[in-house]
Amino acid sequence: MNDDEFTGVIADASARKARYEAMVRAYFERVTGIYRQYWGDSFHFAIFRGDESLAEAVQATEDWLGERGGFRPGLEVLDVGCGVAGPALRFAERFGVRVTGLNLSEAQVRIARERVAGRGRAREVRFVVADGMRMPFADGAFDRVYVFEAGCHMPDKPAFARECARVLRPGGVFLGLDWMRGEGLGPAAMSRYVEPICRFHSVPDLSTLAEFGAGLSAAEFEVEELASAADFGDILRNWELLDDKTVAAFRGLAPDAIDPTLRFVTEGGIALAAGARAGAFVLGHWRARRA
Repeated sequence: MNDDEFTGVIADASARKARYEAMVRAYFERVTGIYRQYWGDSFHFAIFRGDESLAEAVQATEDWLGERGGFRPGLEVLDVGCGVAGPALRFAERFGVRVTGLNLSEAQVRIARERVAGRGRAREVRFVVADGMRMPFADGAFDRVYVFEAGCHMPDKPAFARECARVLRPGGVFLGLDWMRGEGLGPAAMSRYVEPICRFHSVPDLSTLAEFGAGLSAAEFEVEELASAADFGDILRNWELLDDKTVAAFRGLAPDAIDPTLRFVTEGGIALAAGARAGAFVLGHWRARRA
């Protein structure tokens, strides 16, 4: 997807849904290098509980999710939207689980395989290039399914929940952290806060926590936890560098003073920070058990 086509798709909410696969691939082809350089190899936000560094908080957030999921040696675990294997490697090393990473991006999977081989974990962590809406796995193939901020890229969240239920064994757990929108937002707030987040991050749309929970229940999950991640710690620290002064200085730069992709990614970060501070963006958490 060339730049003009990509720009057109991300600006059109209906096109973001209809062409989500190509859009998400094109997005990560553009931003993966910058994500790794400035954020690290785990492409998700952190729940801060003190004055720890970003890297420490990201790792602690992964451990927290693994503990909430009851991860333990011998379990078969699916990572939907696995990025470059940051969480997958952590879970294999910390909890002894076997992880299958699923990802639309072939480029990210190549990096993930190199990282896993370099850590000597190729027997415990494997990867499949495929769509989370149509997973190439048998019914009941996994004990756990988790998501770190990848379900937001799915165009039909209830259908995604049904697909996760399909690949889980009875009693298996589906859990994660993902991007959602605040409850009760009017048209002005949707336009000001939610639409820029979706546009800059190749997200078809954002559900609310309640909508996501309803989709889990409709997929016949028993919902054990459904809450904002802010209930467990500080989320706003993820954007502490994007204060008003920094944003004003960034936007005052000449167009050719910064790499276009870095500018695009930074504008996306600014949109997330504004939405989070206004309560229009929520980092949602859930844990649900298949009947």
